[in-house]
Amino acid sequence: TEAQVAQQQALAKVLAYGMTEPQAAALMRSGNASRATGAFDLLAPQAGTVLQDDFIVGELIEPGRVLVDITDESIMWVEAQTVPNGLPNIDDGATARVSLDGITWLEGTVIQRHHRLDETTRTQGLRIEVDNADDRLHPGQFVEAEIVTGTQAPMLAVPSAAVTMIEGAPTVFKFENGHEFHAEAIEAGPTVGDWTVVRGGLVAGDEVAIDGVFHLKSLLLKSSLGEGHAH
Repeated sequence: TEAQVAQQQALAKVLAYGMTEPQAAALMRSGNASRATGAFDLLAPQAGTVLQDDFIVGELIEPGRVLVDITDESIMWVEAQTVPNGLPNIDDGATARVSLDGITWLEGTVIQRHHRLDETTRTQGLRIEVDNADDRLHPGQFVEAEIVTGTQAPMLAVPSAAVTMIEGAPTVFKFENGHEFHAEAIEAGPTVGDWTVVRGGLVAGDEVAIDGVFHLKSLLLKSSLGEGHAH
């Protein structure tokens, strides 16, 4: 009927203006035409946190203008950067974690690998999805990211604080004979976090100095200088 057509047209119009279907249904159920004043509560289409608003109460708003920027921060995307030759070892779905302070970590998953290099840094991007139910991460923050790149055989490593350079060689002070430290040159591999991989010069079970390394190095250099003068 014409009345039904008019009702459907009126419903389509108020929905286009931003009224929700439950609001429109409640208005029609009331049967009170005096309530159709054109004023209603404008609701966001999603729940979330208001990041920005751009309006003044009472201001005339033009169609298409963005009034409020709302985002759901329960799940966050972290844009990480890596060197291009590291990407072949990173798969979609790889386990990752991110941290704001290097102490507290949030678990995440790699969901995308970008294919274009950053022209300035020459790095390649990764997207990590992180559960942010505790509201620790926010847009615009800088974080540190770590990504599991695959499984490999266990490697020998020592705290990086134990390694010092002596005569151009990476060296540790190994504890021997129950009471002495002796300088031991090592073949050092990559540094991962606070640890340095040792490819040679030590075996599992060796004990090395971590604290006081600078003092031990000073004593060694002083002793070497003394021997030089003796000659």
